[in-house]
Amino acid sequence: MGIETILGISGILVNIGTPLAIIYVGTRYVANIKEKVSTEHGFNKKWADDFYKISSEYMQCMEKYAAYLHFLNVLQNPNDELGAKLQKELPALDIMLCEYGLSIRRFSALSPVNKDALLQSSKDMLDYVTQIRCEKQGSFDTLISLQHTFNTCSRKAHAEMLKIK
Repeated sequence: MGIETILGISGILVNIGTPLAIIYVGTRYVANIKEKVSTEHGFNKKWADDFYKISSEYMQCMEKYAAYLHFLNVLQNPNDELGAKLQKELPALDIMLCEYGLSIRRFSALSPVNKDALLQSSKDMLDYVTQIRCEKQGSFDTLISLQHTFNTCSRKAHAEMLKIK
């Protein structure tokens, strides 16, 4: 085998090997990027799902709290058996609302654009039910409006966490 044959074969190998090497390196690079994007998306989705769950539970707790207050306000005797039971359960709901409020605050860090509106809407709702409880009067239409505002802010924060425009 002469030098010309060896050079010819090595030229063919270079012509074939270079594109194959580029394809291999490119494929590995794309796979690494894809894995990083998938991991980041998984993280964002998990936290957004947890936020959605907490927001839903917060609203359910708020609705239960409002229902208790409503029944206490319309009972002829709020100290009868039903009234006493509702009054006994309100402190536990107070604690749950506080816990959910703290969770909303923690999750809001993942939504910097919508954070302030989300936190303000949560605070407005909590302040209003506290006012209803203390003054033993209030408009449930106002509370429902505050809940709609919170839901809108929550939906925007959730979309931001998922990086949905």
